[in-house]
Amino acid sequence: MNSTAIRIVALVALAAMGCVPPPVRRVNRAALVPRLTPSLVDGAPMAQPVELAFGAASLAAARAPGPGDGDAALEVPGTQLAGSVRFRFADYASIGFGYAAGLDASAQPIRPHQAPVDGGDAVGIGTALTVAVPVAGGWSIGVDAGVVGWEVPWIEHSTCVANCPIDEPIDTTSEGRSVVMQGSFAVTPTYRQGDWTVFASATLKNQPTIAHKGTELGVDDVSGDVETGPGVWLGAIGLSAQVVGDLRVSAILYAPLERGPVATGPGLATLLTLPLGPRRAP
Repeated sequence: MNSTAIRIVALVALAAMGCVPPPVRRVNRAALVPRLTPSLVDGAPMAQPVELAFGAASLAAARAPGPGDGDAALEVPGTQLAGSVRFRFADYASIGFGYAAGLDASAQPIRPHQAPVDGGDAVGIGTALTVAVPVAGGWSIGVDAGVVGWEVPWIEHSTCVANCPIDEPIDTTSEGRSVVMQGSFAVTPTYRQGDWTVFASATLKNQPTIAHKGTELGVDDVSGDVETGPGVWLGAIGLSAQVVGDLRVSAILYAPLERGPVATGPGLATLLTLPLGPRRAP
């Protein structure tokens, strides 16, 4: 009896006794995740009942992303679009609903030899609650909290190294998309005078991530192992100007204040905001 036949007989016998050990696989993973960006809402109370906004939460970055803390293998979009609609429901409160897309065509890997991810854009849908309270003399303070559900593409290369099933290949590749939640909290002091608004913000967001390498037992993974990741603080300063009618243009410079799974430098966001409806009485 040759070695293959002996192995088959042994596995059949073990299976009959319920003692077949699970296969051991070494895996190499990567995922395209959203770039960390600050709150795009200034801290001034809404003067009109509805606001539409569209722009780039990330238009340009000062440098390419690199590895941060931990063993992550990520692609990070250079261009990340964002659109939202906000509704005022009290004197100083509003609720917003938004859509975001981290463009795969602009994504860069943080490691030179990680697996490429070709599953399309990272897309997110979310909501946020904002309270903006006037203080004095054109000053106000805004506080907003939100959550976004991101659908992110991932890839996993797997190599069986022990207890390998005889009817399956040693090397396999799995690809898919997973939903991961991203929460945010921001505080935004703001000064508005006439057509101009100046603001600064501190934003806390978690960075979705995935472990680069690992060992798995049992069947091939179908979830991708994308994790919510740690919270990271970002600082930002912004300038907004009313240009035509009620239309406002905003530019925001921002940078992470601490290291996370991705090391990034300063970035630039731009936004067009169109308020709708009657103005609030002074």
